[in-house]
Amino acid sequence: MEINLVSFDLPYPPNYGGVIDVFYKIQALVKQGINIHLHCFQYGRPKQQKLSELCASVTYYQRAPIWKSLPLRIPHIISSRKNNRLLKALTTTNRPIIFEGLHCSAFLSHPALTHHIKCVRMHNVEWEYYHLLSQRESNLFRRIYLKQEAKLLKAYESQLQYANLIFSISPRDHQYLKHKFQQTHYIPAFHPNKNVQTKVGKGKYCLYHGNLSVPENHEAAQFLITKVFSQTNIPLIIAGANPKPELLNAIKPYPHISIQSNLPENQMNRLIQDAHIHTLPTFQPTGIKLKLLNALFQGRFCIVNPQMVQMTQLEPACIIAQNAKDFRQHINRLFQRPFDDNQIKKRNKILANHYSNQTNAKKVIDLIQSYSQNYQPNLAYHN
Repeated sequence: MEINLVSFDLPYPPNYGGVIDVFYKIQALVKQGINIHLHCFQYGRPKQQKLSELCASVTYYQRAPIWKSLPLRIPHIISSRKNNRLLKALTTTNRPIIFEGLHCSAFLSHPALTHHIKCVRMHNVEWEYYHLLSQRESNLFRRIYLKQEAKLLKAYESQLQYANLIFSISPRDHQYLKHKFQQTHYIPAFHPNKNVQTKVGKGKYCLYHGNLSVPENHEAAQFLITKVFSQTNIPLIIAGANPKPELLNAIKPYPHISIQSNLPENQMNRLIQDAHIHTLPTFQPTGIKLKLLNALFQGRFCIVNPQMVQMTQLEPACIIAQNAKDFRQHINRLFQRPFDDNQIKKRNKILANHYSNQTNAKKVIDLIQSYSQNYQPNLAYHN
């Protein structure tokens, strides 16, 4: 089988949430014998030879600046990727198409794609994600933009009716999307881990990791500094890309808290594997948190709040903390306790049941093949 896959960004290097799912999905599909023809939008990330080595072909497109989308009648994340060169490329063959996120779905209802099998991988319920981002944004103009984008995304979501298959990324998102679109199927997040590599024994520090320029992660790090580790002497390392000055200032009174920024992948993996406890709160229960999957596959104890694991099937692999006091109590208790083989076996079983890349790639292929055998094009399309 050959598939056209349209990505909202270059999926390499796989160093933040969305592109992690895209890159390791491509890798898993290729291992199943699928030829991927990748179409990706470029804005800030250079072309990558790795993608050409992995895919049958790679085509790059420039994402349009916001002023070209004005006045905003459809969401900017979509209008900025409405590229006629992409449409022409997709229509030259009858390959099935996977659109990564609503971001790339501008041509879902286009008459030229009537006879194509069109799949949309949903990385979030996007309008909800943007609404929650707006609530955490301190910059007034940015907050106004995010609120408007959320409003437009909620209206635009009905375009998913033109997708033949929708792949949801988390059980929570699946419940929402399945209620509105019966063609929705749950495909868990793809990730860089093949098996559990957790070390037995004890580490010497707690860890929080994530892209620190993202408001959600910034807020989680601030919570850990001010509400949790300010009241204990147990070491905490906060690791991730582009921490804001406020975060660097917040740790100054606490010598046992440090920030390590913009680490290469091998150093980040070492930090994850050597930590004794992963402290992973979130205040935005959308999508799936890939940082949690990495911690469970590579790290030891994981203490999370309910929003981090809500409907993920990962609850049994984590320790749940309802508030800052719970975090402190669990940290103090577990920091003296070694991680043992029995806990690794339990975690292996949970993750193998739900988060095997190869199993989930086969699900994607089977769904497309099954659909193609009985496919009747919907001719009631509009441009």
